[in-house]
Amino acid sequence: MKKKSKGMLMTALICGAVYLGGSPVYASELQEFSLDEYVVTAARTETKLVDTPANITVVDAQTIEERHYQDVSEVLKDVPGANVMDSGQGAFEKTIKLNGDDRVLVLVDGRRVDFASGTSSGRACVDMGLLPDVGLVERIEVLKGAGGALYGSDAVGGVVNIITKKADRSFGKISIGYGSMGAKDYSAMYSIKEGKTGVSVAASKYEQDYYKYRDVKTDKTKRWLSGSEMDSEKVSIKVEQELSNATNLEVGYDYNKYDGISMSSYDISSSVDKETSNVYAKLNWNINENDQGYLQIYHNEYDYKAIQSLSGILDGDVNDKTFGV
Repeated sequence: MKKKSKGMLMTALICGAVYLGGSPVYASELQEFSLDEYVVTAARTETKLVDTPANITVVDAQTIEERHYQDVSEVLKDVPGANVMDSGQGAFEKTIKLNGDDRVLVLVDGRRVDFASGTSSGRACVDMGLLPDVGLVERIEVLKGAGGALYGSDAVGGVVNIITKKADRSFGKISIGYGSMGAKDYSAMYSIKEGKTGVSVAASKYEQDYYKYRDVKTDKTKRWLSGSEMDSEKVSIKVEQELSNATNLEVGYDYNKYDGISMSSYDISSSVDKETSNVYAKLNWNINENDQGYLQIYHNEYDYKAIQSLSGILDGDVNDKTFGV
């Protein structure tokens, strides 16, 4: 009984010490502050999300990592009001609709993405498979509803703005994965910050040897007869230079290659080859203030070619070059 009383006495003394003398120090060290979330897509200027009068959804890097999304299209599938058109068949493209409209403008750090779907009949469709590696994404802002007043007629359904990570710290990451149907996934990213200069480099490669389908007659899973392999490669390089406390310069290069077999029916398929090459430069000023601005210039090149596997007939051929500011 004495031991129990002594233990209770010691507990009371310790608790009293915390309440009387220790709380100001420890409480201040453990306080957490929730900062306001800002978006730029709705008004083209940085605005608090709570003050934005538009229907906008933000998916941040932490959410992307926790849910293990493999690409941008997987992220958008979980956004309310977004519908990703995905056939799931080999190298066939993935496109997006917002609020039922396929006129969706896709931006990467505010730059228009112009590599349109090669076979889709949509009026403003973008091939989602050619967007940057999801590991580079800081956040994705999805504006649902007409954005034509700010962005033009190709934003009637809405806007998807993919904002990539800044090279503001030094770190590296390597990932290797294997899956069914001969799937292999490799990715690496390295960022370094020295003084006023930041450099980030990222590369990824995804391969899949074949696809399977379920036969409705036998209710059995079978391997696609005519072959359905696919291969995707992505490389991104970005250099950021601080010019002053309020201005910086970004220069970058993005490359995507996506090829494989696109199946249109059980015995008809096409060999698809897609490639994009994008170069850009962006000058930002007043980066530490609310009244921010930027001047950018970019050049996008997109190549698409599809040949029917059985007949050898050219099924599609697109070469598009875009220069923008």
